[in-house]
Amino acid sequence: MAAGTLYAILGHACWRVCVGGRCIIVSLSPAMKKSVYVGNLPFTATETEIHELFAPYSAVHGVKIIIDRETQRSRGFAFVEVDADKAEAAIKGLEGKDMKGRPLKVNEARHRAKAGAA
Repeated sequence: MAAGTLYAILGHACWRVCVGGRCIIVSLSPAMKKSVYVGNLPFTATETEIHELFAPYSAVHGVKIIIDRETQRSRGFAFVEVDADKAEAAIKGLEGKDMKGRPLKVNEARHRAKAGAA
């Protein structure tokens, strides 16, 4: 292949770039991720604990615990970004799971409507 060749690997568009005899392959397709809502979290839950909770089901690309602006404490829910093709397994596996005495509520995150939208 010549430098700068566009091709597909496993159905994903990639670009092969060679400079000075060294080549790299760059994916042009964004990794398919899905945001999962996790509710009824203990207020003491950490990002690390939530990450470890989801790790057996999928690679975890991010954890965002929602914090109250006034108290700077957890509001008891978070959003976890996981591989799209593994999200359903994580949801089914973690729904109702006990975390520090609280049964978790886990489902696919829904996009919030913008304020003033009809």
